This record gives sequence, structure tokens and C-alpha cells, in this order.
Amino acid sequence: MSMKTNFDKVKTSHSGQRIDTGGPLRWAEMPGINKVRVCVAVKQNGAYALGESDREFGPGDGRWWCNDVEAASGEFEQNEPCAAGGMLMVTDPAGEEPWLWVDEPTVT
Repeated sequence: MSMKTNFDKVKTSHSGQRIDTGGPLRWAEMPGINKVRVCVAVKQNGAYALGESDREFGPGDGRWWCNDVEAASGEFEQNEPCAAGGMLMVTDPAGEEPWLWVDEPTVT
């Protein structure tokens, strides 16, 4: 399976209560896809957060991001690994299957 994206950033803010996430979009690996949205789930020890991008991304965007995602439980700690999962939801064209991925980035 081709690598369409991954997490290259999970950054904590507001004393560990919020995270910013992001990563590259490899459009060459997604021929015929015009727009996507991103959903993320990040867990670290007792902390977890769920979020969705606040906009669609297209081939002119080299990166996706989900910023200011509030922790639903606990606090994220810097310089510690986390478990992260994401889903690229294809919004154009309609009917395409989503693409799921998992990663283990370090929270900064």
C-alpha cells in the first residue's frame, strides 16, 4: 500500500490540554483524488484527543493539519511517544474509500 500521509507533528499546548497535528499530503500517491478531510485520534498514557480538520485539502496543499484539538481526557506530555491514527476521508470524487493509517510520533 502506498504512503499517502503520516504524522510528522504532534505538538502540545495549553499545559497539555490541546494538541496540534499535521503531516504531508502525497498527491502523487492519490491519482484522481481532488479533495480530502482528515480525522485524527491521538492517545498517550491516560490522555486522548479526537479531531477533524476544519477544512478540505486539495492538490495545491502539501500538508494537512488538525490544530487546537482539545484533549478529551488527561494531559499530553512533551518528549514522550504517543499512539496516533488517522483517516483521509475523500470528499471529491464521492464514493472513494477512506484511507487509514497508524503512527507512533513523539509529542513535542
